Amino acid sequence: MSAPATAPASVKRTPLYDLHRELGAKLIDFGGWEMPVQYSGIMEEHRAVRDCLDALPPEKRAAVLGRFYADLEYGELAAATGEKTDTVRIRVGRALPDLRECLERKGGKL
Repeated sequence: MSAPATAPASVKRTPLYDLHRELGAKLIDFGGWEMPVQYSGIMEEHRAVRDCLDALPPEKRAAVLGRFYADLEYGELAAATGEKTDTVRIRVGRALPDLRECLERKGGKL
């Protein structure tokens, strides 16, 4: 039986390192820090995100997908939807806690 892999001495660990390990995170070197990249299988995480996005009201789902999937700036998203920039910004801001709550119920994090 081999010993568990350890990070190179040059890789730093955050104060949350032990919690990430306890939760079963796959850790990678990210900018000199050992950071979590995945907690469960990629397909399981993908399905959880899709399920939680689908649970959002259509206008919130569209705002989140436009902002983070299509990588549109708030002004671009507002122009595409015919709404004010502040309306889009508020809608995204209100959607994220809903998405976070849903993912936490499924055992994930946002």
